[in-house]
Amino acid sequence: FYGHGDEARRLLRELGSPEGAQGSPRAPQSVLTRGFCPLSRLFIEKLPQHRDYKSAVIPEKRETVKQLKEVAFPKAEELKEELLKRYAQDYAKYKEQEVSWVAPMALQQQLEEEKTRVALMKQQQAEQEQFHAFEEMIRQQELEKERLRIVQEFGKPEPQAEDGPLIPGVEKPPTDVTPKVPASPVHPAGPAAGTVPSKPPVVDRSLKPSALGSTENS
Repeated sequence: FYGHGDEARRLLRELGSPEGAQGSPRAPQSVLTRGFCPLSRLFIEKLPQHRDYKSAVIPEKRETVKQLKEVAFPKAEELKEELLKRYAQDYAKYKEQEVSWVAPMALQQQLEEEKTRVALMKQQQAEQEQFHAFEEMIRQQELEKERLRIVQEFGKPEPQAEDGPLIPGVEKPPTDVTPKVPASPVHPAGPAAGTVPSKPPVVDRSLKPSALGSTENS
């Protein structure tokens, strides 16, 4: 920064101070932004391209180059090494935390995938049911059209008698109007109660015809 010696010296003081090297918990990023990145643009071969290079005082120019070589660049290398160490430590902590995050995150991802799969299955099932219902409606319409065509072609069919009564609450009359005579009970043959059975007739053997007797004697 030729022509801006105060700013260059302030930057060098910040790089050399403990606060600039340590700072807050996010010191590596802060130092990298405020110190290393600006110094990375201060290459000696690009210094002549500065707008104030020719107007700068020669002793100040030499002092600045000397400070860059002796202080700024070595300090930048030290900060670079420190940043690499802190980055390695932070990366190791990150990997440890990542291991503890992997299982819950994997489980959560599996749950999300399962929810998505179930929702997709339900959606497909609903679409299939709607499609089947639409097909059934089309089939019923075609059957109704076919029935109407047959009725118009062959005449109206005879009305079918309904099984139910014509008047609600009145039972259908019986078709068999012939009264049924109750059959008399059949009793087994035998003597009636209170009657005396008749005896066989008595035969008088003394009154034989004589003719028959003479025939037997001869």
